[in-house]
Amino acid sequence: MTFFSMKIVNRIRKSLQHPEQWWGAVILLFLVIVVVIPVVYIIISSFVFDASGPRMVRGAKAGQWTFFYWQRILTSSISKSIFFKPALHSLLISIGMTAISLTTGSVMAWLVVRTNIPWKRFFSVTLIIPYIVPSWTVALAWIMIFKSRQFGGTPGMLSYLFGIEVPEWICYGYLPIIITLGVHYIPYTFILMRGTLANIDSRLEESAELLGAGRLEVLRIITFPLVLPALGAAFILTFSKGLGGFAAQRIAGLNRVVSSVQGSSPGSGPSGGLSGDLGNGQDSSQGAGHPFLAGRILHPSPASPQANRGWAEQAVRQLQELGVWN
Repeated sequence: MTFFSMKIVNRIRKSLQHPEQWWGAVILLFLVIVVVIPVVYIIISSFVFDASGPRMVRGAKAGQWTFFYWQRILTSSISKSIFFKPALHSLLISIGMTAISLTTGSVMAWLVVRTNIPWKRFFSVTLIIPYIVPSWTVALAWIMIFKSRQFGGTPGMLSYLFGIEVPEWICYGYLPIIITLGVHYIPYTFILMRGTLANIDSRLEESAELLGAGRLEVLRIITFPLVLPALGAAFILTFSKGLGGFAAQRIAGLNRVVSSVQGSSPGSGPSGGLSGDLGNGQDSSQGAGHPFLAGRILHPSPASPQANRGWAEQAVRQLQELGVWN
């Protein structure tokens, strides 16, 4: 056996004595396969025309390198609608729900660990339940309570039982979204803060009080720095969930847009539905408080024979007829 082969054998023997190194390598390989490779593939694909590229850009070929998708997202006339505005909404929702979750979860953890409130065990179990149920069920429960008759369909509990018609901004929109998501993610903060507060040595705080420090000073100098890592972890988990969530936002927020469009249509019934026949390019502002033009263009479906015969030219012509494309 050569010196080089003996060196390899000795290194393998040493590594077998430390199995955590093998586990680390396996986990690293797993992360590369399920995270790094897909992300790199997505980034590379954003610079290449896909199968729909020729329909969107004249002369484009599938597989051809391009900056079209980045330009469309960042600097085109629709970038505000498809990227910047949704990103701002997601950011505002994450900030609002995180503030609710961190505040409520921290207060409840403090009450359960550091006070003598009754039913501590009950609160410890109950405060974990919101995370067990999906976020959309919390949003749906909110709608079932506060939904007004003006939106059509089955009215909410307040409207049906007590005749209370709540304003639109309470039923749908930013407020119900951040409240339902904030309640849903309270367990993150509660679990992390409860464990941290329970493990803090109370003698540190008692010694500070004996030396003349007030309660707020003890909280600021001793308690808060010790719980800051847990609070930061709860913030990262909650904020990232808010950015990536969709179900609760769709249920508690989308109907505001739908009801606004339906409410300005002709022949709208009590439910706000469309009862008129809107043809292509028909002006639907007759008798409506908010005029708009309803039209239609050819859908770029590969299954449509008409769409496969020059869809881009047909769509441009239809948009020009509607006055949308110059």
